[in-house]
Amino acid sequence: MKHSAILAYSFLLVACTTMGTSKRKLAGTVWTGPSADGATMLCVFKSGGRMSVSAAPATWQQEGSVVTMQINNGYATYTGTIDGSTMSGSASNVAGNQWEWSITRH
Repeated sequence: MKHSAILAYSFLLVACTTMGTSKRKLAGTVWTGPSADGATMLCVFKSGGRMSVSAAPATWQQEGSVVTMQINNGYATYTGTIDGSTMSGSASNVAGNQWEWSITRH
């Protein structure tokens, strides 16, 4: 169950990483998207690179339009590019799984 929850949080993180434009600040924004198990997950980007992803601890960094997120103390890493109100990219976890993701800003 822990693995399923981690994957779900990972997909939520992906769903929570999109912003209006690549020049807008990510801090203070809220994102939602589907998790691996189909549930809706919530991501809140906070100042100082902190974030809330449902119940999983997570951090993020932004350089221009590129965002990197680490979920559940580094269990999963998401890297994506912001394009308008959509963010998408690739992700992987410590188990060696890899996937593509896309999320939309609220």
